[in-house]
Amino acid sequence: ISKLGYRPVAGFVNFASGQMHNWTKLGTELYTETIKYTQTEAGKKLIAENEWLLGLDSTLSESAFGRTKSLLSPLGIFRMPEPFNRKVAFVGEYLRSRNEGMSHIEAIDSGVKAVSAWQFFYDVASLPKWARTPEGSLILQFKPFLFKELEFISSLKGGEIPRYMFGFLTLGGPKAAMAINEKTVSAKAFAQLAGI
Repeated sequence: ISKLGYRPVAGFVNFASGQMHNWTKLGTELYTETIKYTQTEAGKKLIAENEWLLGLDSTLSESAFGRTKSLLSPLGIFRMPEPFNRKVAFVGEYLRSRNEGMSHIEAIDSGVKAVSAWQFFYDVASLPKWARTPEGSLILQFKPFLFKELEFISSLKGGEIPRYMFGFLTLGGPKAAMAINEKTVSAKAFAQLAGI
């Protein structure tokens, strides 16, 4: 916690990685449309009516009793981008679903599932069954993000892969670039996936 706490850069990284997940799944055109829609009256109304479904209580609460974290708490700055990241994921998937012909209720359900898959819920139910045991929780202390991120990566397909890799390299800098070598991803395969 001390590594994340009280550091503005941690909040920026959380914001950037959350938006990278959204952009990875939505693509540039729908992502841009989503950001614009969240600022409209219809978008604000959609968010307000469904905010309780976006996992903000479990992500931002300090305890099971829902005492909200402040910016002064150790993870306050880190958690600050969560509401916006989750709202964009929800609205983006809602718009995609509506464009594909789903009803309003079906699109809301799809949007909530997108929040869970792209921005993650950090509760016990979102961990693998073995990780919920006392032994598993001891081994995996503070590791739910790793499992959810691997789950997210395994769901990528088509154009989502180069978008994710671009975001990963942008956030990770030179260390991330060195982690990707000829054995993991060839430049030719990357260019084909990116449509270059």
